[in-house]
Amino acid sequence: MSQPTVGESGGSHAIKAAGSELLRDAAWFPHRLDFERGVAVFTRTNRDALSAQPFLDARWERRGSASATLPLAVLADAPAPPTPPGFIWHTAFCCSTLIAACLDWPGVSLSLKEPVALADFAIARHRGDPRADAATLEGLVRLLGRPFLPGARVLIKPSNAANGLAEAVAEMGGPALLLHSGLRRFLLAVAKGGEARRGFVRQLMARWASQPDARFGPTQVALFSDLQVAALVWRLQMDELLGAARKLGPQRARFLDCDVFLTDPRATLSMLDAHFGLGLGAERIEETLRGPKLRQHAKTPRETFDADAESRDFADARSALGQELEQLEAWCAELMGPPPPSMAPVHGARLALA
Repeated sequence: MSQPTVGESGGSHAIKAAGSELLRDAAWFPHRLDFERGVAVFTRTNRDALSAQPFLDARWERRGSASATLPLAVLADAPAPPTPPGFIWHTAFCCSTLIAACLDWPGVSLSLKEPVALADFAIARHRGDPRADAATLEGLVRLLGRPFLPGARVLIKPSNAANGLAEAVAEMGGPALLLHSGLRRFLLAVAKGGEARRGFVRQLMARWASQPDARFGPTQVALFSDLQVAALVWRLQMDELLGAARKLGPQRARFLDCDVFLTDPRATLSMLDAHFGLGLGAERIEETLRGPKLRQHAKTPRETFDADAESRDFADARSALGQELEQLEAWCAELMGPPPPSMAPVHGARLALA
């Protein structure tokens, strides 16, 4: 299929006219920000295709889809959607993909799960690229927030690589969920996930370690064990969520421990429906609870989710670590200071609100 390129020929007037039309059309999805070429790459798609993807990154099969590019500077001209998108920021391994999927309903709300363009922007900003400025970020948020139908809402669940944008986006988006697990659950999730997850947390840690004012540089981080790195990644991500909460204020921010969702998904989804102003209602939530979403792997929907097997995996990891869990928690608290009360583990069905 042809891949039209906007902005390489035809003069500034043609670029502006073609770009304006593309920026208004939600079917043109901003898939990548290519800072090396100085362009935003758009993919022609539809609402159902976006909804079905567990990850809107390199794993999204877009073969055969039309694409277009615009200069990065044009993103600042994106019109504001009728309602700013809501955000689900998260610490990983805390049911974020599942919760986002449960809040997705045709004609009512669309959940965009880990759009890679936000990570592209975060990486460019971290490298100090001057084009990764507030106007470009706001334009990207506006583009991601375009609904396909009037009155529909958009939720965005960024990847962990974009968590550093949470505070900046607080002034651009709508309500936000600050989703996390307790430190112990996070450590167990990493431990039971094997080398892939151990590598994942080290990759996240590299972002903080490479900063000029980093508390722990690459040489020091290299001396930490994988689970020590995981503990620091959890805490540093929680600090970013706290920074976003301060910017958002109590009316727009909600902290949620994923154990609350797992204990009482009905109450949690009802709270989030109201918080984001989605308008799902009790009937749709009940249909979601009866449907397949809670019975399949959110990240690999073709696989059946086995709650008993998941519990056994966590129990095995807990048994293998033994007292190391408590030692890691104490080590992290000693190194980083005691966690604020909002980071404390939540038990039972109580909702943790900012």
